[in-house]
Amino acid sequence: MAKSRQSILSSPYDDQPIGLPWLYYGIVNHESPQTTQQKIPNVVLDSTGLSGSLRLPFVLGVYHLNGSFLGYQNLTTQFQLCSTDSLTASNWDRVARDYTNTCLLNLYNLVSQNYDTYFYELFLAQPLGQLYPVPIRISNYRTVSGLQINRNPSMIDWSNSQLFRRFFLIDTASGIVNGATTIVRFPSSISITIFKASDVGKITLPIVDITYTEREISAISETDKSIFSTTPISFSVAYVQDYSVIKQVLMYTFVIAIAVGLVYAFYTTRLWSSRNLGPYDSIDIRFIFRLLVNVCGALGPIMGSYLFVVVVCFFIFFKIQSVLFIYIPYNPSDMSLVTMAVAGITVAEFVYIAKLMIVQCTTHVFFIDWERSKGYVVGSGNDETTAMISPIHQRVHVGFTLVALLALLEGLGWRYLATSYAGFSDLSIDTPNPLLLVAVDSLLWMLLIIVQVVFQAIYSRFHRNKLLQYIDILSLSNISLFVFDSQCHGYYVHGRSVHSFADTNMDELNNFLRKEENDMVPRRGLHDTNQQAFEIFVTRTMRTAFDKIFDQSIVLQQEAQRLNNMVNRLTINDIKGGSFKDPIKPAAEPQIKEYHQVNRFLRSFIDQNLKEIPYIIRKKTYFEQFFAAPDPSEGNVFFPNDSGYSRILLYGMEMHLMFAYTYLFAFVDTLTNSPAKAAIVVWVVHFIICSIRRHFGEINMSKKTLLDWKFLV
Repeated sequence: MAKSRQSILSSPYDDQPIGLPWLYYGIVNHESPQTTQQKIPNVVLDSTGLSGSLRLPFVLGVYHLNGSFLGYQNLTTQFQLCSTDSLTASNWDRVARDYTNTCLLNLYNLVSQNYDTYFYELFLAQPLGQLYPVPIRISNYRTVSGLQINRNPSMIDWSNSQLFRRFFLIDTASGIVNGATTIVRFPSSISITIFKASDVGKITLPIVDITYTEREISAISETDKSIFSTTPISFSVAYVQDYSVIKQVLMYTFVIAIAVGLVYAFYTTRLWSSRNLGPYDSIDIRFIFRLLVNVCGALGPIMGSYLFVVVVCFFIFFKIQSVLFIYIPYNPSDMSLVTMAVAGITVAEFVYIAKLMIVQCTTHVFFIDWERSKGYVVGSGNDETTAMISPIHQRVHVGFTLVALLALLEGLGWRYLATSYAGFSDLSIDTPNPLLLVAVDSLLWMLLIIVQVVFQAIYSRFHRNKLLQYIDILSLSNISLFVFDSQCHGYYVHGRSVHSFADTNMDELNNFLRKEENDMVPRRGLHDTNQQAFEIFVTRTMRTAFDKIFDQSIVLQQEAQRLNNMVNRLTINDIKGGSFKDPIKPAAEPQIKEYHQVNRFLRSFIDQNLKEIPYIIRKKTYFEQFFAAPDPSEGNVFFPNDSGYSRILLYGMEMHLMFAYTYLFAFVDTLTNSPAKAAIVVWVVHFIICSIRRHFGEINMSKKTLLDWKFLV
């Protein structure tokens, strides 16, 4: 009838028939769904309520089965069949608040309440009181030919959809047979989607997607827990916008970041190969493996920083807005992409950390003894003195960080800053958004790290710096530290004492220090300078000479003896009086001989008495500060670097550890929705790393320094 009168109809809305029920869109002018989707109601959304609506102004028009209009009512909790507390249920329409309410509904309780059947029309109330119609999309609607054109509806694409005006909530009338209700129909899913328009604070026409389900009343039982009598119900509200421009920008910057990381990894690997491999050595599996590990080491921090900036920007801009101009990504694939990125960064960092751990636990470490004899014979092995620093020394205390993080997230409720509510004041309990949760977790991690680093910088500046104190201890002990962490790269700490002897009493030691204070002795640094710590690059000639002198057979013999002693301590014959017999025995003569040979060689090298392997001391160029590798033609080069040797400690990989722990915590928190579980996982991983580094580091020190492991403190 309406179609036959199309030419004489007039209406505030192009598709609304006059004097007839408006059942669906396209009844008069065949307006396309895309055109309907682009309409912009005169509504401004403001999360503070100062410049627009604080709540979504939805209004329901209610009709009886016979078509009688029963009036208008505000949409509050009518769409929520799941029971929940009234405050949570009534806050679903708060602006910029993604909302989900799901449950398992017992249909027996629903049927027993004898709901009347009504038809509804949904409107959006505009500021001057006009009602703007909101379309309904029934996902399991069938055409006359049986096609389900609304199946798997898209939130942002209405094309080829059939839109409706009237709908029902509970239908017990259409299934009446012989005066008895045999079928009940109800919405198992209702979702409201709010689309952002191009103007700030404006939205395009919302859409409501409804999926209906029906059950035979005779088969519904109060005690039946199957899906037939107890069915899942959901109601949700989602705010979406077109992210195509943002995604394009992120894609371009992502590709650039990846390219920079790959170029850096390849270049550093090439520098390593040019210094450590011979001219006739081809690219082998070792080069490829190092390249892959360096890619992880380069991409981990780069992508970690990139993701941190992206999620924190989304978090800040979303939270500070009043009039809405940005929504949080809604697509599950986008959320999965964030989770995958977090997992990828975590894996890349731990791969690189494993490589650094292997390097640190296999470094060549040697203590050069500069002490001269006082004229009496020292017992074999008694001249073996060492100065040690903890291999797990770090500026950031992981235990404190985790406790403080849990106090902030759970104690103060800052975890719920990750919920999809604009503003910082609402900390009501709700499911966090994965993107915002990564932002909150990583932001708090970084803030706690920065606080500790700043504190340690101030503390070490005005109280004590363990790394510099270690250099002082070496100087007082008349011992230098020589380290190779790769074939032709390492560190040197010059601890040669400027005094006659290091083995002295307290009075003489104080006199020595007083002379230093009054500039009555040469400076402690190498070649009478103030510089004591260096990063060194040596030639293959120097390393070959070192390897010839450093006899691995002595190392293997020493290790076998150490293992044999450990076995003996566990036998009954070595236990007396309830305690282990573990005397400090003198070192074997071959070991002492080997130690003195290496000691003489390195002393001669440092004193520049080996004319065939000289070295130069110079500062790094600006370019070398980033890539840290001089041209091999320069020969042996010493670069001044006060704290460079910290790279053989956990201190030196602290940046990678913090990235790994941050994103490991965020990943576990996102999967389990539990900061406590995430903290436990991080703590266990940290404990394992520290234990491995301490245990194998001590074994390596004992082997490579040619000192018995019992001398290591």
